[in-house]
Amino acid sequence: MGAIPIDFPPWDRVYAFFRRWRDHGLVREFHDRLRRRVREQAGRDPEPSAGVIDSQSVKTDAVVGSGSRGFDGGKLINGRKRHVVVDTLGLLLAVMVTAADVGDRAAAKVLLAQVAAAPPAGPRLGRRRLHRQPRRVQPRRSHRGPCHRQAQRRHARQSHQYHNS
Repeated sequence: MGAIPIDFPPWDRVYAFFRRWRDHGLVREFHDRLRRRVREQAGRDPEPSAGVIDSQSVKTDAVVGSGSRGFDGGKLINGRKRHVVVDTLGLLLAVMVTAADVGDRAAAKVLLAQVAAAPPAGPRLGRRRLHRQPRRVQPRRSHRGPCHRQAQRRHARQSHQYHNS
């Protein structure tokens, strides 16, 4: 897990928070609250009244299941299609990934229903719910090499000698 910055907690703890927030719908709520704040700072109404829908077909590898792939005859692409709805500032409102053969009109109906059904971000976040420590699933394993472990042991010995003198 070398891609995580050194000042972050262990990756399994970060992932546990993300998983809990995702399962409780908090990731979407965080996003919606940030979008509202950006719109207000730009002098706009917090809730958008207009949006833009677009889609993009993307090739997929053969390992992607055929049930989630399709052929976009207009662009001659065998793969998937991502459909996106943004507000007039370009801030994300909804995303959907389909097989490439799903038409834009059919996807737009589903996406607009999602946008219309989304409740406005309100004060439903509870403090206890966000700050409760996640249960640790697995013990943390060091992914660092033997040189790092030797340096840790040396530091522990020096610390022990300092405190016992």
